Amino acid sequence: MCHDRFDLYVSVLMKYGIKTVLAIIPDNVDEMINCDEYDDGFFKKMKELQTRYIH
Repeated sequence: MCHDRFDLYVSVLMKYGIKTVLAIIPDNVDEMINCDEYDDGFFKKMKELQTRYIH
């Protein structure tokens, strides 16, 4: 499940760019940080970007 979500974000990132990805990351991204064993900290990095660019 985590891995599928990661693939989705990567594909959206490649197609639409970082701002779109940041916009679709849900508020419960903290739960998804638990998935980071699959993707080398991807969601944690996204959370940092989201915090920096949106809030």
